[in-house]
Amino acid sequence: MIEGLLPEATLKIFRKRNSRIELHAANSTYKPLIFTGKAKEQVQVIGKLVGIVRRP
Repeated sequence: MIEGLLPEATLKIFRKRNSRIELHAANSTYKPLIFTGKAKEQVQVIGKLVGIVRRP
């Protein structure tokens, strides 16, 4: 466990637009999380999805 990080995370689509950071859920019923100003410093990318393996 790393101090300061929550024990869980969710996968989001990361978008940088002008002076803000947007985190979008794959499920469109959830609103995007938008960070501007000092709040952008709170955003941490802790991993990157590089592929999905589907087995029959």
